[in-house]
Amino acid sequence: MAAMIGRGTSWLWWLAGAMCALLLGPRAGGMEVPAPVYGIRPVGEEGQVDKPDQQQKAEALLNEILAPVPAPEPPPAVKAAIEKLIRDFASEDAKVREDASAAVVKEGVPALGLLRAAFSSKDAEVAERARTAAMAIEAAAKAPKVEELKKLQPAGRQVVNQRLLAVTRAGDEAEQAAAAADKAGDAAAAEKARAAAKAAREQRAVLAALVRKVGPGEPMMMKYGVAPRLDVQ
Repeated sequence: MAAMIGRGTSWLWWLAGAMCALLLGPRAGGMEVPAPVYGIRPVGEEGQVDKPDQQQKAEALLNEILAPVPAPEPPPAVKAAIEKLIRDFASEDAKVREDASAAVVKEGVPALGLLRAAFSSKDAEVAERARTAAMAIEAAAKAPKVEELKKLQPAGRQVVNQRLLAVTRAGDEAEQAAAAADKAGDAAAAEKARAAAKAAREQRAVLAALVRKVGPGEPMMMKYGVAPRLDVQ
């Protein structure tokens, strides 16, 4: 009888252990699910890419997407037309402004140089319209690369999320450095750190838009009659 009870007890303990493993999963073995940082959950073992070539290709595509699109010098006639469209950004007629924004985007990559020069316009609306048009043109130029990145899953999502996390951390560190430099009275160091923080914020906006493009998300809102697919500056 004692032997039977012993065997029955062992069987019950085995069953209890099996149920715990089934219900608790990795936690039963002492593993914890990593907490999200900046709204991004770090990739665990189950989500890692098992094909290094896909990871490398995704990283190369991301670098190409983040790089500025070269701005060729347009022919004289095209340049004059683009300059007029940019001047129309300051028109008192709202329709003229909207039409100019849409038309300059149709000029494509040759308009980028003049649009970038208009970023520093003293007229806030001219600068903003130029920036929005440039983002739309760059997005169209980079769309094929984005489509390639979308096909590399899960590597595509992972490299974008990892870069977003790294840039966010770098931006936070730069802001902390700026505050420390201000407290120490080092104006030059503070200015340098603030510039780094600004650059990180801009790149973070680009990556956040790319996350929505590569993964599931909502369509972006139109601005000045233009709906950029990426916030590339």
